[in-house]
Amino acid sequence: MEWTTFHPTKPGTYWVSVNPRGRNPAPWVVLPVAFLIFITTEGKVWEFGKTEPTYDLNSIPESCHHGVKYAPCESPPDPWAQDAA
Repeated sequence: MEWTTFHPTKPGTYWVSVNPRGRNPAPWVVLPVAFLIFITTEGKVWEFGKTEPTYDLNSIPESCHHGVKYAPCESPPDPWAQDAA
């Protein structure tokens, strides 16, 4: 499966990767190359390591639409590596 810019809506585990230009939005915030989210059958989106849902599919934050790629967790974890080559 390939990476896409469309936010997944089906239950499951997905990789999320932010464009390298947007990974360091502030000196105290550094995003990894990719991180995992889990979408429940109820439409809740959990970021792995968090103790409560990050957001609901009914209210996907605007920041999830620009400069972000998604893929099922079976995909390679860095979609931007091919762009840098």
